[in-house]
Amino acid sequence: MSVEIECGAEEDSDMGWRLHVIAKDEAELDRINYAAKTTTERLKRRYCLKW
Repeated sequence: MSVEIECGAEEDSDMGWRLHVIAKDEAELDRINYAAKTTTERLKRRYCLKW
């Protein structure tokens, strides 16, 4: 499995971003989706990316 972060302009000097997870074929997709969603929410509460 690998994880990538995609960044793009959102508002003013804030940078919007998205977490992408690339998993193997035999991976449990429901579990991975849940983990990616909760991790994204935690990181967005903790960090604000700036240009």
